[in-house]
Amino acid sequence: MKKSNDTLKNLVKRRWNLDKLSEMYQSILDAYRPLLLNIIDKGAPTPQQAFVIRTLFMHQFRRVLIKGHELPDTILPYGWVGFETMELAEKLYHILANDSITFVIGPLKNPLGYLPSES
Repeated sequence: MKKSNDTLKNLVKRRWNLDKLSEMYQSILDAYRPLLLNIIDKGAPTPQQAFVIRTLFMHQFRRVLIKGHELPDTILPYGWVGFETMELAEKLYHILANDSITFVIGPLKNPLGYLPSES
């Protein structure tokens, strides 16, 4: 059983190029972890900044997710950097969600209320 598990892990490592995928996840961590810490330390960004950060982050993050194909945890190496990146994504998404939505819907409101929906 151990041998077949090792064979499967080696196959996954080659087929999905886990070294490259790991580098991509690490790049996201290196770029966005300091930003998250800054937000936690100094408070939320403006709604416009939240929208920009969330949009850029999700675009970069999804590009990596597409390559990972949500491989089972048991096949990934111990201490897989993707796990930490997932945690970062959840935290950033939740911290930025409300303000970024506020930025998007803000222009849809005028002194009489929200613009009517298309009919």
